[in-house]
Amino acid sequence: MNRPRAAFFSFGSCEGCQLQVLSVEDVLLELLGAVEVVNFREAMDERRDDYEIAFVEGSVIRPEDVAEIRQIRTHARILIALGACACLGGVNALRNRRAIQEVAGEVYGGRQDGVFETLAASPISSVVQVDYEIRGCPIDRAEFLDAVRSLLAGTVPYTPPYAVCV
Repeated sequence: MNRPRAAFFSFGSCEGCQLQVLSVEDVLLELLGAVEVVNFREAMDERRDDYEIAFVEGSVIRPEDVAEIRQIRTHARILIALGACACLGGVNALRNRRAIQEVAGEVYGGRQDGVFETLAASPISSVVQVDYEIRGCPIDRAEFLDAVRSLLAGTVPYTPPYAVCV
């Protein structure tokens, strides 16, 4: 049986959406029986680039993120943005309202060591085409499972037309 290969990636985020995925313990074995996970830093050491489905959490915040998300997109037949950071820029985008020097001074206490080059925090869709979004902060586990089941069935995942907090 050829199971679709899936990979999980993280950019600027708390990785809470990936933790939500790992917390579906009641159906995790069923999910792993239907999908071959080849990259998931939160759950495994091995990593491969032969995936068809990419689940991406986090916002683009560094120049190297742009190249990496473009590389991920070239491998993925389907790319799904996970959570508010990947879909909207999330909490990281709050810093876009202030000068980066001001933010760096606040975060690093005026030190310049440890400060890395950064961009305005942006959603994944600002760099590559996103096929589907699973919104929330963090994502809803049931919505994630519904999306995976839809993809496995060859149908379009349902995106609720309302805010997650409704």
